[in-house]
Amino acid sequence: MKKFHEMQKAFSHQLPPCAPVLVELKVNAFELNRERWHLEKPYDEDFHKAMVKCAKEVFSYYHTAKLAYVHNEEINLLVMNDVDKPPFLSNRIDKISSIVSSKATAALTDAMYECGLHPEPAVLFSCKAYVVPPSQLVEYFCWKQYMTLVNTVNALSEEYGIEGESTKEKMDKLRDISPINTHPNTQTRGEIILKNKWGVEVIQPELFRHEPGILKSL
Repeated sequence: MKKFHEMQKAFSHQLPPCAPVLVELKVNAFELNRERWHLEKPYDEDFHKAMVKCAKEVFSYYHTAKLAYVHNEEINLLVMNDVDKPPFLSNRIDKISSIVSSKATAALTDAMYECGLHPEPAVLFSCKAYVVPPSQLVEYFCWKQYMTLVNTVNALSEEYGIEGESTKEKMDKLRDISPINTHPNTQTRGEIILKNKWGVEVIQPELFRHEPGILKSL
């Protein structure tokens, strides 16, 4: 009946059609489940490989996505919709959040099994979709990359029983035990997935603030 359609429409919100869209996918209850999934601490290479496989799958599915950034238990998609074409899933927040998180959940589950991991209890993703002004994109990804470093430092500090008030203080204490620069870039900086004429490619960024051209060229 019409009244029920009206009720549905009242809670169906759309993102602006011509603004950059950021879709943030995050593994739910990761800190709790990493023990149940028997992941290595402070960093599990097989889980990261599974996350990259998952990101590739979601990235290919979301056909207007231009970049995916994979770090820790999170995937960030940058979506640039064509002004002359309808946006993917009509830019409806409810559809993006439900369908893309479902796609990610299925993809990571399969990828974890392929990498020899056992996702029991089951994988679940949370999903947020929002817009950011084009002028703020570099700063956004710099912030995400900085949080990747912070999470790495916190994980290593916990592993070695290091205490500190700030990330810098913890890094100083780690210098003589397990310096950050001795760990893989996939752990401290994450990875970027881009599209090319052959499909998708994965690259390891230096620092977004040193390579703003990656974003400005999209």
